[in-house]
Amino acid sequence: MDASYQKLIRLADTLSMREMDRHALEDLGIQGLVLMENAARSVADWLTENKLKNDPDARIVVCCGKGNNGGDGFAIARLLANRGYDIHVVDAGEAKKGDARKNQLLWEQFGESASFPDANASRLIEEADVLIDAIFGIGIEQPIEGAYREWIEIFNSNKTALRVAVDIPSGVSTDESQILGIAARCQHTITFQTGKPGCYQHPGVLYSGKVHIVDISIPEIWPEKLPAKDSASESSINISTPCTYLLTAEFVSELIPERLPDAHKGSSGHLLTVCGSSGMGGAASLSSTAALKSGVGLVSACVPGDLRDHLPGQAAEVMTVSPHNASEYFSEEHADFVEQLASVRNAVVLGCGLGVHSKT
Repeated sequence: MDASYQKLIRLADTLSMREMDRHALEDLGIQGLVLMENAARSVADWLTENKLKNDPDARIVVCCGKGNNGGDGFAIARLLANRGYDIHVVDAGEAKKGDARKNQLLWEQFGESASFPDANASRLIEEADVLIDAIFGIGIEQPIEGAYREWIEIFNSNKTALRVAVDIPSGVSTDESQILGIAARCQHTITFQTGKPGCYQHPGVLYSGKVHIVDISIPEIWPEKLPAKDSASESSINISTPCTYLLTAEFVSELIPERLPDAHKGSSGHLLTVCGSSGMGGAASLSSTAALKSGVGLVSACVPGDLRDHLPGQAAEVMTVSPHNASEYFSEEHADFVEQLASVRNAVVLGCGLGVHSKT
């Protein structure tokens, strides 16, 4: 991969993240409790730094499901209790076996839990200053119904609390970013090791708030980089599946040429915009001025003749040109004229406001 592309953030779908987990646990021998403790400490540290050090008396409620996301929640509660904060847990009853259950048992040495839908559980959520969503993690696919739906409804109803999701908001599908009937609406999401597509695409992005990626010491080795397996244990990962990357400011900044002190407008390229039609002159104006604001040095707008005299009043820096026989819209007969203009420009924007006339 080109060095500049390494500045992108690769997002992990459910299968990729599970394969990374499996590699850490089975191939490298890292204990699951260690990873869960790392995840919990990252969330506890973030909360301490960004909320609790300035509001040490805040009432904190951790909502813990039965799976590993809930296990993270029990560990978060224990760590915050150890730091002296006012912490309560609302759970879904006995956690599943494994590390989640172990962390639930550990929590019981530090505090008590109210199991939803107990009335006391609802009261705790409604009166909380900080709500931590550790109900469901990555990989759920079925719509959320029944008591879990009611639980999330009460979670969302507390509009004054700081609401923080653990890894991904409960009810947001990891891969497709769909809402599975209902989802926890959070202001922040603390996600582990790398970002998840569901947190950055619509509509899941509306429930994720600001996403913080934290390192929990899972080796970030993508499935296609892992050693080949024998047929008996072949991974279900399809390594030919297209990857999803998140743009970063660092990556984009490297695409923008440096503007030297002695540069002039011709040093930053000449763009041709082929835009507009009768009644859609604004599209030509907006696209051309946007190009100038993005850093283009020169912009020439090829527009139908009826727009040519109006455009300078809306975008004074934009030069205009029109085919001699195009008054309201472009047609096929203007293609050679446009192609000639494009041949002496660095780039072309084509389409904004061209309209839907049958000849265009």
